[in-house]
Amino acid sequence: MKCSRCLLIGGICAAIAAGAQPAGAAEATPYPVRPVRVIVPFAPGGSDIVARMLAPKLSEKLGQSFVVENRPGAASVLGTEIVAKSTPDGYTILFCTSSLATTAAYNKKLPYDPVRDFAGVAQVGAVPFVLVTHPALPVTSVKGFIALAKKRPGELFYSSPGTGGIGHLVNEYFAKQVGIKITHVAYKGTGPSMMALLTGEVQFGMPNISGALAMVRAKKVRTLGVAAEKRLTFAPELPTLREVGVDLVAGPWYGMVAPRGTPQHAIDLLNREVSALVKSPEMGEKLAARGVVVQTRPPQEFADFIKADIENWRGVMRAAGIEQE
Repeated sequence: MKCSRCLLIGGICAAIAAGAQPAGAAEATPYPVRPVRVIVPFAPGGSDIVARMLAPKLSEKLGQSFVVENRPGAASVLGTEIVAKSTPDGYTILFCTSSLATTAAYNKKLPYDPVRDFAGVAQVGAVPFVLVTHPALPVTSVKGFIALAKKRPGELFYSSPGTGGIGHLVNEYFAKQVGIKITHVAYKGTGPSMMALLTGEVQFGMPNISGALAMVRAKKVRTLGVAAEKRLTFAPELPTLREVGVDLVAGPWYGMVAPRGTPQHAIDLLNREVSALVKSPEMGEKLAARGVVVQTRPPQEFADFIKADIENWRGVMRAAGIEQE
């Protein structure tokens, strides 16, 4: 027969055991159990279109609404800051683009750290750049374009949606690679930048294929090459820049990040569902129609990719003599 002291100790131990949470119990918390905000740091009609393609499918699969909110301002900084400073519980997600990296490369001071304050969730895809010229420019190939630019240093003008953005940096990266000097003309947004090319205000540009596909197919511009690893399934007639001797693979990417400290089980769930969704034939066709090449990565690999992308564009800026602001 056990003594009263033994019974008391045994009861305490049993109570502790019953109340203790085993390792990983917190990760067993159901997710999601309420609507998820998907913040897009841009105005409607741009990258939010891809976010709005994904949101209803995620809502359907996970049983909770994924609500896309446009929070534009300060070249994507405003919306990004909102997410960085939100509660890290999995219910506020940033649908980001490569501007997360280029903004960090170009700006000395930001109200957040794009590496320290975020956790990678999922990459969706990338939109390769395409080198195009105004039809009046007397070139029909990349080699011909480079030869002309070397004969006329600084006389060929290109447009971009704004100073310090990826559209600016990629042209300078291209110029450094092939040894030419070109002149940048910044416009306020993609639309004006493209119009400048169509009207001949500038001689060439390197827009992303998503924004340029319609005018490429209508032959309103002359297409010299696409900055992709391989020919695009939705535009197989376009040669890659690598095929014509320029080792350049670049373009805006899409993905999701969350505030640092977001539960890993929520991140892993979102990564799994987003990756499966973009790889599905139905969504793959819709993304291809917008010029998006599907690319997925595990959460940490995506975070590492973002960090490397920031350093890459900082290197491009240094090489091109572009100063941070």
